Amino acid sequence: FKVAALRTVNYVKTKVNFAEDYYMVSAISAAGFGNAYIPEILANYRVWNDVHGLRRKRKLDEIRGIRMVIEEVLEPAFKLRKWSLASIEKMKVQYAKRNADCLGWGIYSAIEKQEIKNEILLLSSSAGVKLYVWLYQNNVGFLITSMLKLESHAKSFLKYFLFRIQHSITSL
Repeated sequence: FKVAALRTVNYVKTKVNFAEDYYMVSAISAAGFGNAYIPEILANYRVWNDVHGLRRKRKLDEIRGIRMVIEEVLEPAFKLRKWSLASIEKMKVQYAKRNADCLGWGIYSAIEKQEIKNEILLLSSSAGVKLYVWLYQNNVGFLITSMLKLESHAKSFLKYFLFRIQHSITSL
């Protein structure tokens, strides 16, 4: 990043212990700095192994971090430009639904699950999110998981089928 871009956004000013890189990149973009694509590797970082399930235990920090990026960076940038917040609201609902599954994991205590639930509902309290939360909390989230897997398999099959048709037509 250019030093001017980092100074403009006051480097990383969030106090949330997750999504610092996403926060910074979003803030730089919101400040009007563009992207430059170059073929060289600029940085490397280590992605740690998750031997003891610690990554999953950080779910509360993850959800809170993403919510703060949205509330502190993305929403103000959209409002400043007088853009519709509909796409952000849709993103919040999808993210909240996608992360509600952790309420069915056995690695959290009842207190931790309540904290995660509260954070999910701060992100979005839509009826759909509330339904997902209820289903996962009541051990019937497998219905959602099964439905999503079925949808994914159907899409994969359809893409494969359409690719085969297209390939057979172009090879004639």
